[in-house]
Amino acid sequence: MTADRSTATKANFLRFYVLLLVAAPLVWAAMHWLFDVPLAARLTNTDATFFSALGLNDSVFLRTLLFAGLIYPVLEEVVFRGALQGFLLDRLPSSVRSFAPSLQPLNQRADHDDTPELEQSFAKRRYYMLIGPISLANVLTSVAFATLHLLSQPPLWAFLVFFPSLAFGWTREASSGLLLPVVLHVFYNLGFFLLYT
Repeated sequence: MTADRSTATKANFLRFYVLLLVAAPLVWAAMHWLFDVPLAARLTNTDATFFSALGLNDSVFLRTLLFAGLIYPVLEEVVFRGALQGFLLDRLPSSVRSFAPSLQPLNQRADHDDTPELEQSFAKRRYYMLIGPISLANVLTSVAFATLHLLSQPPLWAFLVFFPSLAFGWTREASSGLLLPVVLHVFYNLGFFLLYT
């Protein structure tokens, strides 16, 4: 029974993760609709036509692709999800810590030795669940993440960054690592960059 529950928990996580990947085009479409960002030249054109349509030469395009699509998302995930969210998860005062009913501490569960691995990763960290699976640490990290984007983006755009940030934070907490949120963030940035730059 425990193996079935562990498999089901992992399958639910993977389904939700795939859903987040599939949602990326909806995010890109919303950004296009809200900000009237023009679509880039079609990728079916030759590279020279593509670059000239953008008004960029190859090196500027590749440098921008490297930074906006790869380096920035990795750095942002390390700083925000790795350092800040990790710090908040460990440091929230005990007076604001709580548990969602299905994520009780291991020592309060009758079957704590049989707790599936994914549930253990949540239970070990004493998360304060604000709304369903969204922790207070995730919300605070996402506020900081969106605020940082005010430096380089219009206010509404920076505000909208808050929502994908919640998805990145949830993925970080559910997977207990940074690899999956980094992949998700890179995918969101690369798609947006290739479509709208």
